[in-house]
Amino acid sequence: MSGIDTPAKVEALQRQLAARRGALIEAALAAGGSVDPQQWTQLETLQKLLDMEEHAGAPIQRRATRRTQIVLVAIAALCVFSLLSIRLPSARVALQARTTHTRFVLTEAASMTQSLPVRWIVSEGHASAHLVPQGSAAESLDAAVLRVEKMAAAAATSSPVLQLQIPTLPAGTEVELSSGYGDGSVAIALCGVAEPLVLNAAGPVRLSGAGARDIEASQLARIFIAPASSAGTQYHCPPGRALKLQFLPVAKTVDLQGNLAVRELQLFATTRSGDAAQEPESSLLGGSIQLVSVKGPPRTLKKNELLEPAGSNGRLRTLQLTPEAIDFEFNGRVTGLYGGSPYMRESLMPRLLEWWLSQELWLVAWSSGLTFIGLVLGLQRWFAGQAEGN
Repeated sequence: MSGIDTPAKVEALQRQLAARRGALIEAALAAGGSVDPQQWTQLETLQKLLDMEEHAGAPIQRRATRRTQIVLVAIAALCVFSLLSIRLPSARVALQARTTHTRFVLTEAASMTQSLPVRWIVSEGHASAHLVPQGSAAESLDAAVLRVEKMAAAAATSSPVLQLQIPTLPAGTEVELSSGYGDGSVAIALCGVAEPLVLNAAGPVRLSGAGARDIEASQLARIFIAPASSAGTQYHCPPGRALKLQFLPVAKTVDLQGNLAVRELQLFATTRSGDAAQEPESSLLGGSIQLVSVKGPPRTLKKNELLEPAGSNGRLRTLQLTPEAIDFEFNGRVTGLYGGSPYMRESLMPRLLEWWLSQELWLVAWSSGLTFIGLVLGLQRWFAGQAEGN
């Protein structure tokens, strides 16, 4: 019986002891109460063996109980650690921000504005520019930096002399908005645009740059500004590939098209430090962010806080340009959310426990019940396998 486990040995001894005890009682009744000393000795020996085997199995059972306790504590600790430390891989956010610099990539073709009256405009990074006076042949404007503005005679009038027309921007266009220059102007930088931008001159204007000239009030003209080729470029335009337009709008507030589908939203500018090392510089002036995936109050954003919504994908519900700032509302999903300074950033993504407690009560109870049942069934199967292995 050396290959038999302890519980089987105890059961076999109990059967033999019961059989011997029954046989001894029957023999004693048949013999008028006398008992064979040899049979009695054998019965006592079996009883001692049974007691010894039962005591030998007790340490094994205690070890099994101790293993069970260790496993349960480890599972409980793992569950608590997961709930307290693991963050969600993605979260829905509602962001309201006021910045001086914003960058994003269009995920759908969009027309940001139809016709925008401006007082003056400066173009940089264009591949070419052509002046087409009404009824005349096109003239090339060979200027790396082209400035178009009202002439002094028309500067005092309030009528819009210049009208900027931005074509429909294709999906994948990188858009960079800037304000806060101090002279009332704002800037739009575009990368990934194929069609030229059109500037309609309906009055006396002056062209500054190479080939500077004046356009008389009676001469209507159009200026075509062709962006540089951006074939094969990705997000973060290489130097010289972005077309930057800085202009002074007639209106103090410019409302761009809302509900824009965007990705890779940025609220900071990148500056160079040392040997071409890039460091992010916050452009945030204020705002708030709400983690829609969990319950809780919105988080107030501080001025110059470096907020990074990594892997963002959603919609700009509103987008407004003013000489002081850019105001927008973004609703979407992010795969990472970081705040703080460039040297001490912290993750703002919700933890698993926060998300779990934010669900409906019936869902929390249902998921807890399923988890508990699964844990009990798993432990039962594990201990059954341990018992079979022994």
